[in-house]
Amino acid sequence: MTRDEYKNAVMKLIDEECKKSNHSLQKIYESGGDMESDVVRWCEVCGSVVVDSDFDGRIKPGAVMGMLSPSITKALS
Repeated sequence: MTRDEYKNAVMKLIDEECKKSNHSLQKIYESGGDMESDVVRWCEVCGSVVVDSDFDGRIKPGAVMGMLSPSITKALS
């Protein structure tokens, strides 16, 4: 796969998924206790990062910090 083909494939994923808030979020860090913790998640497609609070295994989006996206993702929007 050439660099341009890879870039086009990533851009297609961003257009089809990430711009519709269907990020492929992976947990990269967690802090806190058993019932409540803060979790850092990273989108492996567009590189966006979000910190959420989890309560008893359930996500409470935006409780700590909203989604932050790389400047290249914002420029392509």
